[in-house]
Amino acid sequence: MLHRELPREVGQSRPTINPTWLKPGMWVAGDVIGQVRNAYELADHLNGHRIDLGVDKGLGAISTLSLVTGSLGIYENKAKLDEAQRDGDVRRTALSAINIGRYSGSLVAGSSIIASRGMGIAMAQTGRKTFATATKVLGTVGSSAGVLTYAMLMTNSAIQMGHKIARMVGLSRAISTGRKVGSTPQERRANGILSGLNYLRDQITLSDADRKSAKNLAKKAPFNREDFQRYGQVELLEQDAQFLHSNGGEVDSDSYKRLKTQLGRKYTVKQNTFADQISASKFANVKEIALNQGCLEEIRNGDGKAIAAAENLLDEVQGEMKNSVLMRAGVVAICALGVAAMIGSLIITGGTGALVMLILSQIVGLGMFCYDTSDLIDAFKNESPGRHDHLVIYLSTLLLAVTFTLSALLTSGIVPTILVAACAAIGVAIQVSVLLKTHLEKNKPFQPRERSDQIPRAFLDPSDLN
Repeated sequence: MLHRELPREVGQSRPTINPTWLKPGMWVAGDVIGQVRNAYELADHLNGHRIDLGVDKGLGAISTLSLVTGSLGIYENKAKLDEAQRDGDVRRTALSAINIGRYSGSLVAGSSIIASRGMGIAMAQTGRKTFATATKVLGTVGSSAGVLTYAMLMTNSAIQMGHKIARMVGLSRAISTGRKVGSTPQERRANGILSGLNYLRDQITLSDADRKSAKNLAKKAPFNREDFQRYGQVELLEQDAQFLHSNGGEVDSDSYKRLKTQLGRKYTVKQNTFADQISASKFANVKEIALNQGCLEEIRNGDGKAIAAAENLLDEVQGEMKNSVLMRAGVVAICALGVAAMIGSLIITGGTGALVMLILSQIVGLGMFCYDTSDLIDAFKNESPGRHDHLVIYLSTLLLAVTFTLSALLTSGIVPTILVAACAAIGVAIQVSVLLKTHLEKNKPFQPRERSDQIPRAFLDPSDLN
């Protein structure tokens, strides 16, 4: 129930496409090419040379990939938005809506950048001022959309970071409070562990207020068969099942089904919300220990193995939460620099300021490359391709081929030619690797992934509009 499955055809277990598998490869390919282009442009700026047309406009055409990743991002988050709205999950609804807006901004920015590159090439070949004016206008549109893209990504990450910090602080306080109770060090240690586990249990189970809210909603909401099939099959805990039998009326009556639906919906939202904080394996361990009265009783009785296992779990959960917060903080910082670089590219066009913007763009590109590479490695380990992912890979490979061909035709000199060839080799290697896994796993049973905590991005380099 925790896995966010994308729209799929009836009777098929494997999704039509899996954007979470497809996007990282294109991101990394775009990052590498963008970094090469930025570094070459920075070197030419320092040497007082004019950047090679093939490296500048040719490799700059890599922004066409943002049309693919942007479309995939909208498709993916539209599915998540629909699911969040069915769940009544306000937080996920807001985050998905932000992502749809951000990927839409990425599409606009990418389209403007591509058109700007085309106008730049035409201007270089003909010298007409009309093309120069068009390049400037398109650059302004692209920069504005790029600022929006980074700002929305920053907002998304900041919201999630705040949510994670609240959970991390809450767990830490619960453990600290529990350790103040007891007459011996052993008792205080056990009480701290129990308090921490109780906090985790409260994050994934329904409270009295949740059950009362579900009861009120069940009285107002008419019976919906689709919702019942979705939420009515959720396995409830004993106290929730007792509440259902006490307040739902006769089994199989509409009132019973309505209450069971609302309880299942709230339970789903609550578990999904906490599942975003930690890995799927740790989430399973939390449910195994925090919801197991036998384990809790062993800890109360001072069982050494039970105490050690629970304490280790709490340490690992806190560690994952801390790492997740730090990663989100890094994304917020990189996005802030991206916004600054894009706004700067509109205001500053020469001198030392332009050099600073180039350096800033290089830093942003490097930061995104690190995150995207991490996502690519993670995708190879944990993601399963969709049934038609190979078609998307063919399309993105074609766009890369057009980019490299254009670069080769416009490039002059040994160094630019070597750079273009190196970028082509890296881009092709990444696409071949992704395509190979896609074909190898195409006929294997689909394994949905129980994890949704990913940094959502769209390939967009702030230096694209320099």
